[in-house]
Amino acid sequence: MAKFLSSSFADVQSVLNEELVFRGVLLYGLIVYISQRTGLIVSVAAFGIMHWFTYGVLGNALGMALVFISNGLMGYVFAKAYIKTNSIVLPVGLHLGWNWVNGSIFSNGLSGTVLLVSDQSIPMEGKFALISFL
Repeated sequence: MAKFLSSSFADVQSVLNEELVFRGVLLYGLIVYISQRTGLIVSVAAFGIMHWFTYGVLGNALGMALVFISNGLMGYVFAKAYIKTNSIVLPVGLHLGWNWVNGSIFSNGLSGTVLLVSDQSIPMEGKFALISFL
């Protein structure tokens, strides 16, 4: 239970930090001082690039492309939620929901095994890995 609470707290911390930086400062500032379109593009790209470092894929071209695309798409969803609502609450909720379920419930985060563990009997390679990723 302590590991679950610790992991959940880490999820909340990371989401708040990322949302305050990418939506609360970067996107907001660019929308106000330049344009909504520029803010959206820069915020999404920065969010995707930042995850190269958190996932440790820097230097691996395929890994970088996959992380940039997948996290960039999520960053786009969070940025559009911010733009549509003019509030950071919805992006925080969406981001926290994803990170918490993925990291603390399904143990796919930095905390290791937390609550549930995936069945590792099916190898994640080839077509199955691509389909699973998509």
